[in-house]
Order: sequence, then C-alpha cells, then structure tokens
Amino acid sequence: MTPKMTSVAFEGVNRLYTYFDDRHDLVPGDVVYVEGKMWRNPGQVQEVTETDFLNENQYNRVLEKVTVEVHGTYYSYGPYMFCFDEDAISFQQFQSWVLPPQRNENNRAAGGFTLTLDELGYCDFASESALELGMGCFEKEQVEFLSLIDGRGQALVKDGAWHTVNFAYDGKNVLNIVCKNEPEIFCEHCIGTCLTLRTLLQIFQNEFSDHYDGKEFTAVNRSLFYKVAAYSLKKITL
Repeated sequence: MTPKMTSVAFEGVNRLYTYFDDRHDLVPGDVVYVEGKMWRNPGQVQEVTETDFLNENQYNRVLEKVTVEVHGTYYSYGPYMFCFDEDAISFQQFQSWVLPPQRNENNRAAGGFTLTLDELGYCDFASESALELGMGCFEKEQVEFLSLIDGRGQALVKDGAWHTVNFAYDGKNVLNIVCKNEPEIFCEHCIGTCLTLRTLLQIFQNEFSDHYDGKEFTAVNRSLFYKVAAYSLKKITL
C-alpha cells in the first residue's frame, strides 16, 4: 500500500495531528486510534495525502480504524437504545468506540459466580458494601453496554475506568459472572450488571414482547450511540 500522511482531528483539541499510515485504506471521515500522546482518544480523519518520500520514523502511526457503521433496527427507551437483530452492534465494536486497541489484554479464565437473578440480594457471596456500590452503579446507569446472545452475556461498565463483565444466562440463573478487573470477588460491577439485566428483561417483557424472542438483545448507551451513529454513512432504522 502506498504510504500516506493522515491528518486527524480530536474532540476538544484545536489543531490537527499528522500520522503515518501504510496499512489502512482511509478516507476523510474515518475514525481511528493512533500512536503517541493521543493514543487513548479516537480521532476523525480530515485529510489523506499520498507521499513518495517519507521518513516514517519521524511520525507516529495510525493503529486501528474503528468500525462506526451501525446496522439493525433500534428502539429508544430510558438511557438505552435496544436492538434485537443479529447484526446489532457487537461487544467488540462498542469496545472499540470507548477503548484504544488492547495490546496486552489479560484473557485468563476465571470461574465466576452463579446466582438466581431474582434473588440477587440473598447471595452469601455478595457483601453489603458491594451490594450498596452495585446499586449505585445501576442507579447511575454506568452499565453502558449490555448484550445477551444465545445465553452468553457481555457488559461494559463505566466506573471511572471501563470494566468488562462476562456471564451466561439460562432464563433464570446468571452463571459464571465475572468482572475481568476483579475476577476473585463478586464486585459492584457484576451486581450493577445483574440489576441492569433484570430491569431490561422486565422492560422487554412489558414493552417489547413483539420484538424480543428471549434469545438475543443488545442495549447501548443512548448518548454514545447517537454520537457514534453520526459518523456512520449507513442507514439506521429507529
């Protein structure tokens, strides 16, 4: 691929940064992550220029192009956008919107905890402080992404840093729920996820019974959804 110089704008920064790229087919409007001091923040490509001579070591690189295209039919309710389609926003796609590329991610397995969803407050492994913090996590709507696909659940919780919660659900019990940041304990992020899951399932039963088949759903923070959807050139049905 022909080497290119790419000018990138970042939210809240009143200047453009220039990066070297020879791995992506970028056009103005694309959203990217980069090397250097702006590595934590997604930026939007403003200009792409081919170059015949370039000392690539003088420039930081474009690391990753973010997929901002949004597919599926979405419904707005409370702080969330819901989708019940197979091609809804995936966990990996949402994660790329809010986190830079994870180069050394710890993927070690953990057993997690199992509980009956309607009996969350009676778990002998749920400490009083964790329950209190978890209720705060739920009430502050810090679970910004939650999906359940064929019994496998994933959540992203914004509590200062981002926390990933994985679990399974069989229609009654939450199985092997674990927070990757604190795998040894049943922490507030697990509890906030359970409370959010329970609430969403009740909403689907009462308000979206014609759309939810009990197999899969995706819930995305509404404000972030609209922010990212504004980048997309694909048609979205709301």
